[in-house]
Amino acid sequence: TSLAHSSTYGTVSGRVGVRIKLPAGFYVSPWVGVGSTLGAKDVSLGSKTYEHNPLLIFPTVHLGYRAR
Repeated sequence: TSLAHSSTYGTVSGRVGVRIKLPAGFYVSPWVGVGSTLGAKDVSLGSKTYEHNPLLIFPTVHLGYRAR
């Protein structure tokens, strides 16, 4: 559309979590990543401006299987 916009920026982040063993070789791994965007700017589309939030928070849970 005529409102399309692209930008380039970088991120710096770290994560912390734990791997919990489950029966039969399975595991669950909850973790959270926290970081910041570098070089990102506010974006204006039409008459609206969307403010850039430099803080990134990314919680997730991985489920997996470890073959032996």
